[in-house]
Amino acid sequence: MQTKQIGRHCRPNSSLRGVRRRRLSAAVVAAAVVGGLMTTAVPSSQAAAVLPTLPHDLIIFPQRDFVSASGWDVGKTLTFQVWRGGVLIGGASGTVGEDAKTHVGLLEVNHPGGVCWDGSTPDLLPGDEVVAFEPGQAPEGQATINVTAEHGTAVALDLDGLKDDFVVHGTATAADGNRIPEANIEQRMINPDFLAVVGKRDIRATFGAGSTGTIVWDPAFGPTGWTAIYKDVGEDVAAVAEAGETRAMAWVTTDAAANRLGVTIYEAGLTGGPDPGFTPPCPPAALDAVTTTTPDVINKATAEGTGNLTVSGVSFDASEVAVSIDDEDAATPAISSTVIPAPLTGAGTWSTTVPMSEIRQLGDGTLTVSATFTKAGAPPPRTRTVVKDTVAPSAPTPNPPGGTYVGAQSVSVTPAAGARFSLGAAGIPDPTTGSLPVTGQLSITSSQTLKLRAFDDAGNASPVVTHTYTITGPPAPVVVVPAVVVPPPVAPAPPVAPAPPVAPVPPAAPSVPVLPVKATVAGAPRSLVALGGTKGGQVTAKIVWQAPAGNGGSSITGYRVSVRRVGSSVVLTRTVSAKARSLTFTRLVKNARYRFYVAAVNARGTSPRSALSNTVVAR
Repeated sequence: MQTKQIGRHCRPNSSLRGVRRRRLSAAVVAAAVVGGLMTTAVPSSQAAAVLPTLPHDLIIFPQRDFVSASGWDVGKTLTFQVWRGGVLIGGASGTVGEDAKTHVGLLEVNHPGGVCWDGSTPDLLPGDEVVAFEPGQAPEGQATINVTAEHGTAVALDLDGLKDDFVVHGTATAADGNRIPEANIEQRMINPDFLAVVGKRDIRATFGAGSTGTIVWDPAFGPTGWTAIYKDVGEDVAAVAEAGETRAMAWVTTDAAANRLGVTIYEAGLTGGPDPGFTPPCPPAALDAVTTTTPDVINKATAEGTGNLTVSGVSFDASEVAVSIDDEDAATPAISSTVIPAPLTGAGTWSTTVPMSEIRQLGDGTLTVSATFTKAGAPPPRTRTVVKDTVAPSAPTPNPPGGTYVGAQSVSVTPAAGARFSLGAAGIPDPTTGSLPVTGQLSITSSQTLKLRAFDDAGNASPVVTHTYTITGPPAPVVVVPAVVVPPPVAPAPPVAPAPPVAPVPPAAPSVPVLPVKATVAGAPRSLVALGGTKGGQVTAKIVWQAPAGNGGSSITGYRVSVRRVGSSVVLTRTVSAKARSLTFTRLVKNARYRFYVAAVNARGTSPRSALSNTVVAR
């Protein structure tokens, strides 16, 4: 059995390289972000993690290097890290989906339906800490518990010749080397064939009464050894158990409702490494590997900072690891560092840091990080890549630019990709990556200040451009008062005989006003941005939109706002006034995903509906 040992030693021996600059494509940077762990999302050092509490639940399956996280918000990005002795040895990231059975958020690593470990598959060992967190949230996690089991056997404990008993042996060792508390251990035999003989798919053993089997401490298997005994269960049950799966599980604690928190499940006879159920395959197992580079994308702000590039990995029986960082420029030597793993025998870890002052000397592009291991039967050098992109994107340009205009203006932005904006009174903050993206024309209906800024896939920011728009109304109409003319006196007319009476004529029907021929329905509303609800209270989601670019020659009288649950044909529609630019829907389905669309209404009818909004989760 392998135990966690902490400590490492580094002997830096670095040389600088010449400078070579080149601009990376967005696809190259995006691939590195997806395949790696960016500094902005992942701490570069181990942060204190709190034990997950419901609804968050984290389960570690060390024999399969598999982790299951449930209860996080559907649609959110969840990042995983594995730490051993203060060294980051594994990471993964993905979008939380909805479990088809429980309808709660679920994301698994190294298990079909989930995501792969990044770069290499870590060998999860007792003491390794696994953490999970959403962007900007504190990490939650737990250490892998040192619980083991051997495959069980059907026996005749009472020597009557009938193999109607079943026994399982294992160990349960706490972090301090003592036994794990008895209340925090359970052993299970899993086999669907149990349904025919016991009415459920498993049988269980615990310390004390209350289960099919009983666990007792058994020094014959070491100071923390135990044996689970299923006595007189019958030959049929014992035979099904022997053909099934043997598991031992332990947990950190329980909550007030007796829910188990911080669970580790050991599965006897299974082996680790990448799960074979993935196509393409997950990365290979990490016995000797570069497991993480932090950051994996180096932008202008990172390169010009005072931080480091941290390279970490694992080794097995290696006495030394030589690390190099190369930008593939043959004219200059690579940066190098030598690391001594700890421990020197068995499963070890290593880590080294390279100051950004040295990384700045490397050219933009894909940097190759290589590790060469000194050991008997050493493997070929292991590699990992880091993207360096320090070229900021061009600033966006609005059209029309700032100035004084009569009436509202529809402003287009070029280029719109990656552009974000702030719109409001003078002195508004500069746009950040959290500001609203430019998704279409911006409608400026009153005197306001517009700020624009572009961000590329590496996180580089363009200069901020500021444009002030002054919107005035149409000029007041000129009223002409006609002169007063006094007519000359007129002689009285001679008397006229009265006309004969005429039959009355009914009044004509009132005329119906006719709209101008040019009037049509309005254009579609624009720039929809959907927002998820706030936790607590009613379950809500909100949609924000901008007025159409044109009203079709007839004033807009209102908007028809519709919301549809993703995966459902049911649509909820509400009508709001012409002044409205947002609407909050209440009493939606919690954690369900929704998309919105909006149509404008005028005297000519209903406009085409807008494009569908982004997807949000009702809360």
